[in-house]
Amino acid sequence: MTDIKGWAWSGVPGADVPKVWNDIWPLLSPCVDLDGGRYDEDTLFEALRLGDLQLWVAGDGAYPPRLAVTTEIRVYPCQKWLNIKYVGGQGLPFAFDFLGTIEAWAREQGCCGCEGYGRDEWARLLSKHGYRERGRGYQKRFQDA
Repeated sequence: MTDIKGWAWSGVPGADVPKVWNDIWPLLSPCVDLDGGRYDEDTLFEALRLGDLQLWVAGDGAYPPRLAVTTEIRVYPCQKWLNIKYVGGQGLPFAFDFLGTIEAWAREQGCCGCEGYGRDEWARLLSKHGYRERGRGYQKRFQDA
């Protein structure tokens, strides 16, 4: 668990997803609604529970968490990348303080960078953290990759 500015940030193992799901789903639901039907509540729950996607949560010390992020390791023919899939909840400014935690975990998994897709607003926010816009997608290649 990482603690920055009074916020605690942690990965949630797949086996623990059922324990937190009722508190996490309301944070992720708006993101899923905007994603064009790729996931629904049941399929996202299963993907997280099985470890196909990863769940990260943050909060200000009290339960339930106020912020949830999902990631997915994508294995392409020549490279492996971590896709930041959904970011939802309150405290989005603090999400950027924890990018380093997710990026370090991605490096440990052999990823050469992180990528994500989202609204235009993300370009401005992510550019401060080394990400650059690629169409409507964003990516950061790790320096050591």
